[in-house]
Amino acid sequence: MFLKPRMGSGSLPGAVRLNTPSQSHFLRPDARASPPKPGESSNSAIPVRQILHLIDHLVYKQKMSSTDAPTPGRRRGRPRKPPGDQTARQELIRTGLEYLTERGYCAVAVDEILRAAGVPKGSFYYHFDSKEDFGGALIGAYNEFFSSKLRTWFQRADLSPLDRLRGFISDAEKGMEKHAFRRGCLVGNLGQEMAALPPGFRSLLSSALSDWQHLTEACLLEAQNQGEIGKHHKPDALAAFFWIGWEGAVLRAKLEQSPDPLRQFAAGFFALTSN
Repeated sequence: MFLKPRMGSGSLPGAVRLNTPSQSHFLRPDARASPPKPGESSNSAIPVRQILHLIDHLVYKQKMSSTDAPTPGRRRGRPRKPPGDQTARQELIRTGLEYLTERGYCAVAVDEILRAAGVPKGSFYYHFDSKEDFGGALIGAYNEFFSSKLRTWFQRADLSPLDRLRGFISDAEKGMEKHAFRRGCLVGNLGQEMAALPPGFRSLLSSALSDWQHLTEACLLEAQNQGEIGKHHKPDALAAFFWIGWEGAVLRAKLEQSPDPLRQFAAGFFALTSN
């Protein structure tokens, strides 16, 4: 039944006409629902409240019937993931780290990364809202990777604490040499560009350096407890000094395409900490 409230010609003030396939009723807001009296026409007034209730009931039934019915051709169960969901994201992160550790943030366009990764632009914007969002994800991924590398070295029980640090330095030198010293530290690279970067990157970069510094501090504290470092040293200050100097050494090694800056800094640091 289709319900169409409207004003009819000659209708009573405040009344609403209800059109149905068979008949019309005049509805007055102040009318009460009651069965027609003997001799009265069935065209008597019906309360608007009752009609509105009927409309709500019909709408509800229509809504329930449409939601209960299965969509043709649609499989039940979990919704299908977008094509290349995790694979595409991982490839974008991997390629982004390669490009940004070598060239920085400002010099790299999103389209370059998409071409190198073989990922369509639609997939990029499925995973990331913007280049800024992508850059933040890269900083987070790099911090996670680098923190894991530090833990791997600093937790080696077969080495003394300072030898663990030496091992990390040697491994980092080999990593730079593998790429002909074209790639540096992502955090150090972006730190050099900070004036041109989104403001939110500052806290992400500082947080990454703080994480690495705390891990190094724990290693140096253990070295002090084992007598490798003098008691007059403060492990937290030494850790801060190490990362300030190490980031500068990595930048210089990339500039000169040589391991010498890394080795010179390492030699100076261990001379400082020795008894």
